[in-house]
Amino acid sequence: MFRRERAQAAAEAMRRDLVRQGHWRAEVDLDESYDPASGRVALVFRARPGPRTEVEFRGARVPHGLRSAVEASLREGGLKTDALEESVDRIEEDYHRRGFRDVAVVRGEQARGDSRQVVVYDVRPGDPARVASVRIDADVEDVAWPRLATRPGQPLQDALVADDAGKVARTLEAAGHATPRVDPVLPEGGGDVPVLFRAEAGPRTVVATVEVDAPVPLPADSAARELFVRPGAPYRVRDVARDRNALLTAYRDAGYAQADVTPELTLSEDRRQAKVVLHVAPGPRLSVDHVVVAGLERTDEEVVRREITLKEGGALGQQQVIESQRRLGALGLFQRVSVTEIDPESTGKRTVLVSAEEAPLTTVAYGIGYAEGDLLRGSLEVTRRNLFGMDRTLSAFARLSFKGSRFLVTFREPYLLGRRQEMFATGFREEAERPFFDFIRYGGLLQTAHALSPRWSLILRYGYQRVHVFNVSNPGEVSREFGNYAVAGPSSSVVNDTRDDPLEPHRGRFLSADVQFSDNWLGGDTFVKGFVQASGFERLTSRVVLALNARLGLGRTLGLEESIFLPRAERFYAGGDYSLRGFSLDSVLPSGGNALLLGSAELRVDTGRYLSAALFSDVGNVYPLVSDFTLRDLRYTAGMGLRYRSALGPLRVDWGFKLNRRPGESPYHVHLTIGHAF
Repeated sequence: MFRRERAQAAAEAMRRDLVRQGHWRAEVDLDESYDPASGRVALVFRARPGPRTEVEFRGARVPHGLRSAVEASLREGGLKTDALEESVDRIEEDYHRRGFRDVAVVRGEQARGDSRQVVVYDVRPGDPARVASVRIDADVEDVAWPRLATRPGQPLQDALVADDAGKVARTLEAAGHATPRVDPVLPEGGGDVPVLFRAEAGPRTVVATVEVDAPVPLPADSAARELFVRPGAPYRVRDVARDRNALLTAYRDAGYAQADVTPELTLSEDRRQAKVVLHVAPGPRLSVDHVVVAGLERTDEEVVRREITLKEGGALGQQQVIESQRRLGALGLFQRVSVTEIDPESTGKRTVLVSAEEAPLTTVAYGIGYAEGDLLRGSLEVTRRNLFGMDRTLSAFARLSFKGSRFLVTFREPYLLGRRQEMFATGFREEAERPFFDFIRYGGLLQTAHALSPRWSLILRYGYQRVHVFNVSNPGEVSREFGNYAVAGPSSSVVNDTRDDPLEPHRGRFLSADVQFSDNWLGGDTFVKGFVQASGFERLTSRVVLALNARLGLGRTLGLEESIFLPRAERFYAGGDYSLRGFSLDSVLPSGGNALLLGSAELRVDTGRYLSAALFSDVGNVYPLVSDFTLRDLRYTAGMGLRYRSALGPLRVDWGFKLNRRPGESPYHVHLTIGHAF
């Protein structure tokens, strides 16, 4: 069967093959001839290879990388006029970046024999120029000048000088000088060139009055927007533009889809005072008449209506439409979701159609593998979404092997007690045969989180876990998370997070406080413990960040029949890649304790696109009992490290030294892990 696209692809493959052989101007045409009698199509590929092409550079010595880039662009462009002109620009830009301000490139073509065509570039770079000094000569003094790209000792680039002149002008505008003039002054030619930016700031303009002229005020329920232009503040064009955009967005979100905002500026005679008026032309207001939901088969309509921000009788704003579609898509219940207007030409009230196509309800994932401890093992996970049509989720996971098994069931309720608040219920059971012991572990957890504010969160939990260890042949090989103990009771956490980036913070803070209670009346051991940590991050320079951290943990058992020590798995430990880095994992007090105190300081220095270095110091200790807590027995470590930025987070290598090493202890420890220490 004849397919034209396959024939065209074959012609293109022929052309590319000729190009690889050096015929850069090669062309292959496809002629088709259809025979009605036989029902066949005759194809003729007409190839015009043209002469073999070479590139020759004369004059200056052109770097190998630039030569290869020029040849590749000519080859891909088929030696067309655009490709030839672009190659000249590429050569000139490369030399300009290296300080050759007067570089001249002349392109020509020569035929050599009947089968060769040579593209010749005659490159005359001239003398290179370097920046001798950089100075700003301005008629004002109280201005913090920006960091310029033109720096002493670097190749002089006229394009960067022009950009820096724009930076200086924008800095003056930000200081209230509405009409600054900045001229770069520098001699022609190469050598060591002094660069001077001569700035005439002009009069400093201060906002005298600001007024919003709107025939229709914004609704009371609209988000309040404070203006950047204020009386007494310097007049800045960018502030006026930001206020115009903010007002425009506010009115369009309030249903005025055709709103427009026009700024008006009146300057005094001496240009030192400005009167700003923002004229608002709102146009007709659109509101939602009805919301129609279509396409649902198993999902309850209430799930859709509680997610959309468009309400019948409310404003038909652009942001509400976008947010409603985003929230519906984030549910994961639908393959496609659209929010559109049924009658977009009508005025006043409009009907909104929410159309959804549901995704499959059940997903199944399975796997089989081999592990040294488990030998052959297999896993199966089944997830059922949208239970009862109300966006609830139930998932079950099972893993079986010759050495043990693990079962996990999780239920998610997105609307707890009729409000937008997720609740998770988890149950698990695990058993395994280890080389020196066997164990069974089972339990469950109820958890919900509530946002107290955009920065503060409250997490509430109720958990139960019991661990039974048996067939112990070597007690020293039983790791600390195992032991015959049980935990049953509530716990809670309060978190405040203002970091600019959770994985790579440069500024902000992270605070958290955790409290846990367990009681034998609830089925567990009786104890109470708390843990508080605080981290702060401050950017000292563009490449240096100071990070500080403090952690405090306290716990005790309750009741005369209880041991004075917390269960081994619930104790505090120190040492390792996230605490005292001069020690190996948990080696400060291997048995753990009821009290913990840690503090760390780290100086993080960005050394390149992917690498950074760090200097750190850690201090702290673990105490068997809270009554043993003292500041006279602290352990001190310090060291250095490297970080590599990866998609998973920073890959970290730290080399920590003990500053008050005790007899029998190693002098240092090296850690390799993912993520910052705090």
